Amino acid sequence: MIPEFTAETADQWRGAVFFGLAAVFIVAESLFPDRPRAMTRRQRWPGNFLLVVLGGAIARFLPVGALAGAALFAHAQGIGAFHWLTSAGIGVPVWAQWIISLLVLDFAVWAFHLAAHRIPFLWVFHRVHHADPDIDVTTALRFHPGEIALSSLYKAGFVIFLGAPVLAAVLFEMILNGLAMFNHANWRIPPRIDRILRLFVVTPAFHRMHHAMETGHNRNFGFCLSIWDQLFGQMVVPTADRAALQIGLPEYRATRQHSPLALLVQPFVPPPRDPSQKSLGDGPLRSCAVPLCSAPWSAFTKVESGFRLNVL
Repeated sequence: MIPEFTAETADQWRGAVFFGLAAVFIVAESLFPDRPRAMTRRQRWPGNFLLVVLGGAIARFLPVGALAGAALFAHAQGIGAFHWLTSAGIGVPVWAQWIISLLVLDFAVWAFHLAAHRIPFLWVFHRVHHADPDIDVTTALRFHPGEIALSSLYKAGFVIFLGAPVLAAVLFEMILNGLAMFNHANWRIPPRIDRILRLFVVTPAFHRMHHAMETGHNRNFGFCLSIWDQLFGQMVVPTADRAALQIGLPEYRATRQHSPLALLVQPFVPPPRDPSQKSLGDGPLRSCAVPLCSAPWSAFTKVESGFRLNVL
């Protein structure tokens, strides 16, 4: 049965959650900053916010750009795995549809993120996100419109393939946006709490390693759940001295490179090269500069190359 729910209602819900959480995390990182800024907000935020506006407009006007629209389309057409199973007499309980949908969609986002670091065509768009010399709430939203269009259609395809419940698709989108702002925010969570949380979800300390030059930007790909990096050997444990990490890409350190226009054209302009530097993050299949966790739980007892994580 299709619930009385429209794409406009979903937009209202997502907007309320988005702006509410953004305000909370902006205040939190102002009161409890985890690391000093490399650039001022005035130098970075205009370009970041322009990408937010353009990305939101693109996702809204694509036929099934928002996941709620994709789910409503699947229900209206009676397509998707859950609908096909029901037609074959194999009913999947609603609670199971919700759990499967949330897990599959989170894994799909993780896989797309991994691909964005491995496939050159995707990387030139995703590089805009990683070129940010700082990491804060706005970094979570700093994605080139080209990447937004591709990732929106990709996620919508999974929603349609599953025939995911409409409310589950809306909930996932809100969780994804909320956790992305949570783990990009430049705020310090008490270490003991962070250690426990990152057993299950991506925390600021966990994700900051993904943006660090020291890891080549090629580890810790999760946005919501941390289990995918653990299961597929892509996790690196956070360092205690996070303030010493170099965030961003070495060839994008000039203020002018983060203006609104510069961010829009960045994918179509070859990155500047410093002969004395080699960007760890520029391009697919870069090696990782720090040891990986060979098993999901090995990180919690192991100390190597200065990276430590112990549950106290």
